[in-house]
Amino acid sequence: MVALDRGHPDPLGSKRMELGSHIKEHRTELGLSQDDLAERIYVSRQTISNWECGGSLR
Repeated sequence: MVALDRGHPDPLGSKRMELGSHIKEHRTELGLSQDDLAERIYVSRQTISNWECGGSLR
């Protein structure tokens, strides 16, 4: 695991945002709400929101 220095930006931040944008794009193309997608893949709606906003992908 890489320790992040508070003075330096997150090196994965842009990749997370890119992935989150893809998740949201495909979810909306399928006509799914965050709740719908969360139910289908067995995670919480908050997890979907976090992913789409570039939060933790764990």
